[in-house]
Amino acid sequence: MSGVCKMKKISWIYTIKYCLYLAWKASKKYTIIRIVIKFTLPIIAILVSYLIANITNILSGQVLIGKSETIFLFFMVLLLCMKILSLAFNKIHTYISQNHNELLDREINLKIMDICINSDIEMYDNPEYYDHLEIIHRDSQAIVNILWSVLDFISALLSFGGVLAIICNSEPLFALIITVSAIPVAIVSHHFTKKNYDLSVKQANEEREKFYYTAISSQKSYSQIIRINKMGEWIKRKYHNLWKKLFLERKQLHKKNYIYDVLVKAIPEIVIGGALINVGLKVIQGIYLVGDYALYTGLFTQLYTQITMAVENAIDVYDNKIKIENILTFNQAPCKIVSGECSLNEIETIEFRNVYFSYPGTDVEVLKSVSFKIKKGEKIALVGLNGSGKTTILKLILRFYDPTVGEILINGINIKKYKLDDLRMCMDCYSQNSINLPFSVRKNVNTRDNNQYLNNDMGIIKAMEYAHAKDVLKECGGNLSRYISRFFSDEGIELSEGQHQKVAISRVFFSNRKFVIFDEPSSSLDPEAEDKIFKSIEFLFDEKTVFFTSHRLTNLFLADKILVLEKGKIIENGTKDELMKKKGRFYSLYQYQAEKFVTSDFV
Repeated sequence: MSGVCKMKKISWIYTIKYCLYLAWKASKKYTIIRIVIKFTLPIIAILVSYLIANITNILSGQVLIGKSETIFLFFMVLLLCMKILSLAFNKIHTYISQNHNELLDREINLKIMDICINSDIEMYDNPEYYDHLEIIHRDSQAIVNILWSVLDFISALLSFGGVLAIICNSEPLFALIITVSAIPVAIVSHHFTKKNYDLSVKQANEEREKFYYTAISSQKSYSQIIRINKMGEWIKRKYHNLWKKLFLERKQLHKKNYIYDVLVKAIPEIVIGGALINVGLKVIQGIYLVGDYALYTGLFTQLYTQITMAVENAIDVYDNKIKIENILTFNQAPCKIVSGECSLNEIETIEFRNVYFSYPGTDVEVLKSVSFKIKKGEKIALVGLNGSGKTTILKLILRFYDPTVGEILINGINIKKYKLDDLRMCMDCYSQNSINLPFSVRKNVNTRDNNQYLNNDMGIIKAMEYAHAKDVLKECGGNLSRYISRFFSDEGIELSEGQHQKVAISRVFFSNRKFVIFDEPSSSLDPEAEDKIFKSIEFLFDEKTVFFTSHRLTNLFLADKILVLEKGKIIENGTKDELMKKKGRFYSLYQYQAEKFVTSDFV
């Protein structure tokens, strides 16, 4: 995937070692048992064929042994034991495989989750990332498959070698012909397996889009816009058209696959049929015993089955290797936002020096030569129209991105030199994109995974009161365990957009960091809630650093300094009084809002 990470070729040995490592990590015991059973079952199968042949010869009277009844009974008991043992081993293998595969699935999903959680945020701006992620989730089972394909390949190869050695003693020509007849099967299988995988990669983007249409049709967040605008038929039509296109592409490939499959698999069936005719004639001629026909019937079938299994599993290893290369490549995708080595306990100053920034994949400069300094304890307001670059500055402070040109200094040191965890533990942020999780009120306010915050319900309630979220507390009956959605719980409460915003702000109040960022903290609030929340910010963060944006300029009573941003540049900088006296851009914006509320309008 060019925009995410270039495919890196890996060796078969590395692939197998990686899969074995995951299997072993998931369960040592299950891994050992599965390997032992895999190598034991082919041996039992060969022993069963020999026992059946000997029993047939005894029953036909072609082999005369003293005490034939005793020998017959001994062979029958042995055959029964072998079949019961085979049955038991197969059931044990099935049981263990199910458990082990679930453990492996957990390991794989945890690994994928870890990769996603630690990816650069810029990856989410890249559609190739989502395509790649879709393929990864679909191909994650390949890690499970390849390990057992390797073991199946070795098991089949050993069984094939044993059966081949037996047949070559008397029918070397047919042993060779049957082996050769399996090659076209393997070639066709490999060809279409590769074609199917290539098609699935090609269709990944459209498959993701198809799934999106089914997803939005059932999600509450889209339910109103779909119904108000009567989009239902359009969504179904878009889904159907995509489904039809993808289906026809797969149908055409599958049709070719099955036609060629039937043709090539008919060859070994004809060869085995000819070999059995040859053995049958030799039985009639007295060259072979009757039991030998039963033996060769099993051996010829097993020879073809084992060589086909060996080749198909070898191909499966190869094809799954490609999928694992994809997974490992995703795992090795380079992070641009790399943690530094310096510790950070408290933010004294933040300084932007001649910062330029363009979002990855674009040439548009969102920020141009931005320079300013924030000192500990200051309340800084960032003002500007939509698209002026306000939220981008906040993202750079949180180090979700790094400047294209220029540098950001914290306490006089480049932000890149600090440990990411330390940096983000020194600050908290309410952003326009802040969302709540469909879990309990408690978990939404106390999201930090830190023991010092556990069992602090009084602190949570206090934070919600400061965020003017008493209405949320009332709706949940004071029970912080109530979910704020009915997505997982019938007893969940449904919140308005403004109430969701209050809960998200409560989260920042509860964490009580010494440096906080508020990006439009009152966008969905009524005037009363807005006023109370800004007063809470003023009170709670009296001696702390606050950096905030707001379209409502009446909230700027909190600010010690105001930065006016326009088209990515800071065009004005000063206190509210200073900027009003200048009668520049800030003055015009302020007047535009203030004139809407002149006293004469309410007379």
